[in-house]
Amino acid sequence: LLTEFGPLVDGADEVAHPLAHTAGALRWLRSEVVDRMNQGMGEREILADMIYPAEWFDEPWMAPTYGSPDYIVRDIYREENGWWDRNPTSLHPAPDADAGAAVLAALSDPAAVLDRARELADDGEVQLALHVVDLVAMAPPETSIVLEARRLKADLCRRRAKEIRPYVSKACYRSSADLLETGATSWTELR
Repeated sequence: LLTEFGPLVDGADEVAHPLAHTAGALRWLRSEVVDRMNQGMGEREILADMIYPAEWFDEPWMAPTYGSPDYIVRDIYREENGWWDRNPTSLHPAPDADAGAAVLAALSDPAAVLDRARELADDGEVQLALHVVDLVAMAPPETSIVLEARRLKADLCRRRAKEIRPYVSKACYRSSADLLETGATSWTELR
C-alpha cells in the first residue's frame, strides 16, 4: 500500500487493516450524515453536530493532514442533498459585491464591526472573527473601511491557517490572505 503521506505498507494483513478501517469510517460518516439529514438538519448544522469518534479517526492514516472528516461530511451532504445548503438566502444569491454593499449600508458603525472581529480573534475565536469581518470586507472597495476590513480578514486568514491541520485548508487560507492584501475579493479582479 502506497500511502499519501507515510511509509510503504507491506504484507496482506498490514494492508488490509487500514483499508478496511478507512472503508468502515466512510460508511460510519455516511450513516451519520444521512441520519442527521433525515432529522432535517442542514449542512452547517450537521458540521456543528458531528463528533468524530476516536475508534474511527485516531489512527495515523486518518490524521487530518491533507483533508479532514468535515470535508467528507460536506461531500456526503452534497451527494445526498445537492448543492443547496438549505439557507434560503443562498438559493438565488445576489452578487457578493451587491450583498456586501447592502450590508455595509445597513451598518450604523462599520468600525465597530471590525473592532468586534478583533475582539473575537484576541479571544481565540478566529473563525467567528472571519464571519464578523465579512459583514464589511465583502462590500465594494470604495471606502477606506472596506480596505481596512480586507486587510484584517487577510490577517485573520493567516492566523486561521496556523490553527488548523489540513494542508489544503492552510493553503486556501493563505492564498485568500494574499488575494485580500491586494484589496480584491476575487482573483478575476486581478486580471
